[in-house]
This record gives sequence, structure tokens and C-alpha cells, in this order.
Amino acid sequence: MNTTRTRTLVAISAAVLLFGLTACAEEAPKNDAAAGTAESKIVEGVSLAETKSPAQLLRNTVADNIPHDMVSEIGETVDKSRGCGYNDAVRQWLSSVTMSVKQDALIASDTLVKELTKQGWTAKSVESSSSLGEWTLKGEMVSSALKITTVSASEIEISVAGPCVKTAGPESDEVKALEGRD
Repeated sequence: MNTTRTRTLVAISAAVLLFGLTACAEEAPKNDAAAGTAESKIVEGVSLAETKSPAQLLRNTVADNIPHDMVSEIGETVDKSRGCGYNDAVRQWLSSVTMSVKQDALIASDTLVKELTKQGWTAKSVESSSSLGEWTLKGEMVSSALKITTVSASEIEISVAGPCVKTAGPESDEVKALEGRD
């Protein structure tokens, strides 16, 4: 099986898993989720732990769409939760990676966005004074927000924000354990 087909199958699997998490979602206010402004939803009956792996899988799958021979270094990976804007007890999982590329990062980001749109994602270019280029992407059946940012001439950041779920708050045992703060 070729690499593109494998990546597509993994992306579809992640999308299906995240779609399953939206079954009991209710509408919420707009929220800049660090992975782009997306319509946030509170997903009932799902724990933050159940959203962590799908967010990480989607981040890794998107990062794998950049050919390995173009990547000079995989930099910082961030995995944490953050409040969704209602109160700190409604949280979402954030997962991001910064990658250094051997070619112009703006071209690499644009190529990545084009590849994702071929896979069914809808992309929107966002004006940003803090980056060279920024795109938010949304999958029709995915409750996560995806953002691709050209941080510098040689760095790309891929960020995923999972759906909003109810927790006992940022200092709860669940959140501390998921963030490695226990």
C-alpha cells in the first residue's frame, strides 16, 4: 500500500473517531482554540481522556503529510488542556508540533494545506500579524479544529484542538494526570 493511501486511511480513521465524539454535542460560542477559530461544541458523556488520543493522532497524521525528506527537525510538541470559554471546567485537548523544514516553510505549508483539501478538509487563510501564513481547516465530520501556521521561513506549526467536554476543572485529578502534573 502506498504512503499517500496509508495516510489517507489513517486520517479517515481519526476523522471517524472524532465524529463519534460529536454525537451528543450542543452548540457553544465561538472560541479561538489555539488551533484556529472554530465553532466549539460541548460533547456530553465524553471525558477529556477520550479526546486526547484522537487529537494527537490527527496532529501526527497531518504532520506525516509532509514528506520526511523535507523535514530537518521535529521540534517542540505540546499536549495540554485548556478552558473553552464557559468556565475552566469545560475543556478541550490541544495538541501541536513545530517542525523545521528544508525548503521555504510558506511553500511547504501551502502544499500541506492543498494536500489536506484534496482529502476533504475545507481550508481558510487567516490574516495574522504574528506569522508568515496561517490556515484553519475543518473536516465536515470532525469536531476538532486544525490550524497550520508558518511560524518562520523554516518552521511550520500544526495544531489540533479537540471538542469541548465537561471536566472537574484544571486542577482535577483527571486533568492533572492527562497533562502529566500528578
